[in-house]
Amino acid sequence: IDANSLAYLGRIRDAAKAKGTPIDVAFFGTMGGEPESERARQWLQRKVAEQAGAGELIRPIGAQLWQGRIDPRVVERMKRVMPMPPERLARIDAAASHPDAQDQRQAAQWAAGILQAYAEERESVPQGEV
Repeated sequence: IDANSLAYLGRIRDAAKAKGTPIDVAFFGTMGGEPESERARQWLQRKVAEQAGAGELIRPIGAQLWQGRIDPRVVERMKRVMPMPPERLARIDAAASHPDAQDQRQAAQWAAGILQAYAEERESVPQGEV
């Protein structure tokens, strides 16, 4: 999670603390790896749990990753530290075109689904308990 996102989550925690109740948060982002992989899913679960567990001021209502490009500076550092077989370089090159229009459509659909489910959940809660 980048520094700007962490700072924003800090402001959310501050607002939740002032309000006295957790604030619902949907987590989303990009990664240079393969977001559908088990490793990526486990990483995302860990990161969401870290943020939600920090004082229990954040209640996760969804989390999703899409493929994104890897910063070329990071790729250069990786090349200096570890061997980069052609298959790995090919995956890095493929990631460079993401997020693309299809990823953006999927993200929009995902966000709309999260908002719809959230609205339905809120409507089902008796008045005064929200």
